[in-house]
Amino acid sequence: QTWLTGAGRQDRAVYRFSGAEQPLEVSLPAGISAGNAEARLDGQSVPIVASNEETLAVRLDPRGGHEHVLELEYQFDEPLARMATIEAQLPRFSSSVWVQRMYWQLVLPGDQHLFSEGNETTPEFSWVWSGVCWTRRASLDQAELEEWSGAQHATALPEKTNRYLFSVAGSPQRVTAHSVERSQIVLLGSLGALCVGLLLIYLPMMRRPVTLLAGGVLLLAIAAW
Repeated sequence: QTWLTGAGRQDRAVYRFSGAEQPLEVSLPAGISAGNAEARLDGQSVPIVASNEETLAVRLDPRGGHEHVLELEYQFDEPLARMATIEAQLPRFSSSVWVQRMYWQLVLPGDQHLFSEGNETTPEFSWVWSGVCWTRRASLDQAELEEWSGAQHATALPEKTNRYLFSVAGSPQRVTAHSVERSQIVLLGSLGALCVGLLLIYLPMMRRPVTLLAGGVLLLAIAAW
């Protein structure tokens, strides 16, 4: 989970796994040291043993086959820009660790919206009618993701946030998305309407029935897409 606010960003990673590799080493994203991360194993806070500045080691139950849940939390001082490329570097395990399935939940402020997602992710939401407009609805919310992964239930996300869910194949080093501020969307829409209005006023050919019909068909095609 990547949660961005106007002042910074908080990342939370949850892994449910089985195995008894001793110790389990996890490399943190660049810029995050082991001293600035919090770790919980099976719901209990655990001390972090740093192999180096950006790698932490977690001691596990020596009995093989036991299932564990590891939770990591860390923060960045990364204010969100009006038009931003969001890049979340993921914790990394050794090459012998195989990731079966992964979700990435992106949480944005209420006035910030998803513009596009990176090639390494697959959208996990559907478009639904919310009364006045179409909006995206994620297939799983935070509570359902916590239930699925075995994580502890955290404080519910504020209502005035936009939440997007993606699935990720394999274990990529990073995932990306692009966001845009609502005022930017309104500005672009208003600018487009102004341009069309000026064309209708100053170019008589734009007022011909054939031209209007072609424009209507084009708008319907864009709306359907």
